[in-house]
Amino acid sequence: MLQTLIDLDFSRGGNGRKVPAHGWFKAGEEAVGSAAEQCRVVLHGAWSRDAGRVCVLEIDMAPVQLGGALRPQRVEILVNGQPLAEEVVSQVTRSTYAYVLPRPAGNLSAPLRLELHLPDAVDPKTLGLQGGLPRSIWMFRIRVIAVPADTRPAGAHFPALSWAEEPRGAILTPAIEQAIRTQSGMAPADLALRFENLGERCEFGFMQRHLGAEPIGLLRFNLTRIPCLLDGLESGFEGVDDPGLIGLNTFDEPANEYFLTHARYQFKMHTRRLAHVTDVADVRAEMLRSIGFMKEKFRHTLAEAEKIFVYKRREPMQPAHMRAVQALLRCYGRNTLLFVTEEDARAPGTVDDLGGGLLHGALAVAAPKTQVDDFDLRAWASICVNAVRAVGC
Repeated sequence: MLQTLIDLDFSRGGNGRKVPAHGWFKAGEEAVGSAAEQCRVVLHGAWSRDAGRVCVLEIDMAPVQLGGALRPQRVEILVNGQPLAEEVVSQVTRSTYAYVLPRPAGNLSAPLRLELHLPDAVDPKTLGLQGGLPRSIWMFRIRVIAVPADTRPAGAHFPALSWAEEPRGAILTPAIEQAIRTQSGMAPADLALRFENLGERCEFGFMQRHLGAEPIGLLRFNLTRIPCLLDGLESGFEGVDDPGLIGLNTFDEPANEYFLTHARYQFKMHTRRLAHVTDVADVRAEMLRSIGFMKEKFRHTLAEAEKIFVYKRREPMQPAHMRAVQALLRCYGRNTLLFVTEEDARAPGTVDDLGGGLLHGALAVAAPKTQVDDFDLRAWASICVNAVRAVGC
């Protein structure tokens, strides 16, 4: 289902070091570093000749740290002179950023000229350090994969449902329950079970609980950032149940809850076990038993392609970010992805069908949260009803 067209490794001795490029220095053991405000790489064989497949560009990057400080870097990505996406590279560790490549109208044998514009590049001399070349990012790997295309055309705009005078909050009121039943033909819990949370955080998982549903989901109560989600979808979350990669930690939060962490996928998963009443060895044994089951269940859900997958985060997110996630979901079946953003441009509860199995829902821009159940159930219920309408479930 997944075909690798290009796989370039930019570590010392890797095949990427021989690829025509401009604006990089090769001093790093694991990566090359940017040495200009505009860097280029020429890629040959980047297009699939199968019209039924789409090509996804993956770039493994991390910001260069200068003077011991982490400086988030804006990266403008262009392909053959045309803008593809804008990204903010802020994770200190190596992370994967992925984008669907537009299919060229002409010669598929022509090379792909990848340009990275780096407006935040820093001259080390300004920090009193050696070197005089603008530094911005490390590049570890470039990969182009071909995946099955989802050719569903863009569909309708689904406006927010009217909840009369229902107040914002997480309570399922009789009016909201009746509206869900009327508009979707389902009970609230059944509506909630039509969806599978992918992250970034656990708000949607708590929303399902308030609608009366408690599905078991690998990512339901988990922090899952896009780079790690891409890795997991490509590998089927291989190694997610490896005991050597799993840890348990408590974080600075009043409940003193144990969270499962994962060295590869960077999880921060709720265990609902409190450190002051539960032995850590018992929690670890319980989570090791359950996470293998959750992995297999998640793979089965992907293959069934009957649920709508949901991804929501508070930071700005564009369709370009989610097209690559949807492309990987399509490797398993005819899956649909609903991504949800907080914004002022559209009414909360609105859903737009962007085509290709990608839906875009809107929530209001929220104040910083103090409790996990501080969300707008009215808007989430409207989004769910509209998403079910959009896919014709």
